[in-house]
Amino acid sequence: IDWLATCRDIFSIAPEVTIDASEALLVMGKEYFPKLADLLATTPPKII
Repeated sequence: IDWLATCRDIFSIAPEVTIDASEALLVMGKEYFPKLADLLATTPPKII
């Protein structure tokens, strides 16, 4: 997961907030997203 791109996308609604590559990011529960990606990859599209 590209966390920098993800955070930039989330904060894009607030143009006054900028996040660059030197910014330290704390991502709570980061295990959730790879597991979700695995689950979605193995779930048939008609179920999603």
